[in-house]
Amino acid sequence: MKNIVRILALILALSGCENDKTLAPDCVKAQYLRATDSPCGGPDKVLVLGGKQNIHDLFPETSWSDSLFITTTVPEQYRKPGQVLYFKPEKAASKLCLAVFMAYPEVRMLNVSTTSCR
Repeated sequence: MKNIVRILALILALSGCENDKTLAPDCVKAQYLRATDSPCGGPDKVLVLGGKQNIHDLFPETSWSDSLFITTTVPEQYRKPGQVLYFKPEKAASKLCLAVFMAYPEVRMLNVSTTSCR
């Protein structure tokens, strides 16, 4: 009987684990890092944890470093360092920061959630 209870507990624990392979085809799993220190203001820094190909597909001409991308659409309630969130990415017009002579791709976050893509 104890073994059955242990097996059931293990199955329940494993079923609650997040696995990037179970992400919806158009979903991205990310972690909010912080607001950027850009002199142009605005964007938040987000680290992509899963669904990286969905971001690459939006901007095939962009080379990404360490899966880090910048977006300006992180809703206020999710702007906590370390917060994991899920969203569907959408391409927006790229921005140009003349203060540092830098252009960066803009990703719009649709259907943001802390549990899974909707």
